[in-house]
Amino acid sequence: MLKLTATLALFLYGADAISMKPVQDLLQLEDTSELMKCDPVTGLCESEDLQVSLELEKTVNLVEISKIAKPVDLQYWLLQNSVRSNPQAWVAYYQDMASKFKGKVIGNLRTREGKPAVDELVAALKKQTPVRQLKWDDNLMKAAKDWADIQGPTGGMGHVSKDGKSTPSTRIKKYMKWEKTMGENIMYGAADPLRILSAFLIDDGVASRGHRTNILKGTFFRTGLYTGKWRGSY
Repeated sequence: MLKLTATLALFLYGADAISMKPVQDLLQLEDTSELMKCDPVTGLCESEDLQVSLELEKTVNLVEISKIAKPVDLQYWLLQNSVRSNPQAWVAYYQDMASKFKGKVIGNLRTREGKPAVDELVAALKKQTPVRQLKWDDNLMKAAKDWADIQGPTGGMGHVSKDGKSTPSTRIKKYMKWEKTMGENIMYGAADPLRILSAFLIDDGVASRGHRTNILKGTFFRTGLYTGKWRGSY
């Protein structure tokens, strides 16, 4: 059992027809730049996966999207919209990933299912109908941050508090109204946006592939997310 300070990434999704409260306050956001290992001068990163996400950033002025979100969170938003709007464009990337497995191990990571889970994702992406891109929502980000701030210092996991009072629904209702449907994905341990996206899409060891479903769900219209430090065991 390894205990360490890693990254917690929490994502909330909401359907259309949402009435939002205005975002008036600026949040004190935690700096996770030390986890990203990118050279501020050259713009090159230790992680090839992160480098891919940063290339997408060049196509959008992130400051215009949100004045309070962290760049790393908006980078994930860009990646998520890319796979939603053009799933077939990602097939080659995951085919290459599948070819690198040795049994259930890829690199220094031991997975539960191994290559078959990635092969399944490839097949799913080939058949996936493109869906609309998600609009960034600062209020959903704030709801995600609330839960990340609770779980981060304690190493907590899951979607509901022990007393049952804090749920994805109640956290969203603090900032906005939502209709029809909503969802929440939480990732523990991964740092860069593409690795987080890949973990959700492959959904290794999750029989329902519920995280993948949330990412590709066509009825979702908005999203907000927050990444912070997490002190947990896995």
